[in-house]
Amino acid sequence: MTLLFEWKIVCQHCERAIRLPDATFLHQPKSPGSSPIPHPPRQLACPHCKHVDTYKHFDPPDCREILPSIQRAVQIGLTCVCGGSLVVIAVPERADCQEEVETWIFSEGVCCSSGHPFSLPSAIASE
Repeated sequence: MTLLFEWKIVCQHCERAIRLPDATFLHQPKSPGSSPIPHPPRQLACPHCKHVDTYKHFDPPDCREILPSIQRAVQIGLTCVCGGSLVVIAVPERADCQEEVETWIFSEGVCCSSGHPFSLPSAIASE
């Protein structure tokens, strides 16, 4: 079994843990062998309540054994109605990410790259 970093973030809505196994895009290594440092802020989708929020603080990751069956976190690129973009980090439950995104509830403070309050996307820009 391989040891991987696992980030645990508390959802700002339902207060349940959001577990992000091997979410390497949440951190930047300090130096070889040292713990990674997070890159705030990031938009995360809660797998429980489906809210997407901006998270500015991440607790240090736990290094633990992760079962191979646990899905990895992915970055999902979305297009805003104004043409801007937004990247959301999620652990999708469904194979079809477009279907997954349609269940998300975007919080007021989530804005696209143009500063526009983000609403349901028309299509996934990238994964």
